[in-house]
Amino acid sequence: MNGNKNARWQPARTTRRLPPFARELATALTAGRKPRNCVFIFAGSEAWANAKSFSRRQVVLLLPLGKDPEYFYWPIKGMDCLVGQKGNISEEELLNLAHTLLRNGATMVCVIAIGPDGEYATFHRAVKEVIHVA
Repeated sequence: MNGNKNARWQPARTTRRLPPFARELATALTAGRKPRNCVFIFAGSEAWANAKSFSRRQVVLLLPLGKDPEYFYWPIKGMDCLVGQKGNISEEELLNLAHTLLRNGATMVCVIAIGPDGEYATFHRAVKEVIHVA
């Protein structure tokens, strides 16, 4: 933000659309308000129901099933993101989403993938590697 602490967030000039549920976040950022907590991002075949439920009490975004995350403009620069897998989505799609969020300026992305062995992966901007924890 050009070093000015009082400068407000401005939407990027892009043809990419905001992801579902992002309008409230974009409006808050334009007014100079950042979320107190991390931004929740749901992905997978059951993501819509969870996003609707969580959006009443938390800043939530959603990657629609089958959509490339690069299709969207993610207004998460300087924020931590927690990606929750809800339903079917491939590990490759989750990795692509995490890397897209990092490229869009997320300070940290934690992906909670509920796999058959209970693993989750954390992606850090500084490290840019995947860490699997059982």
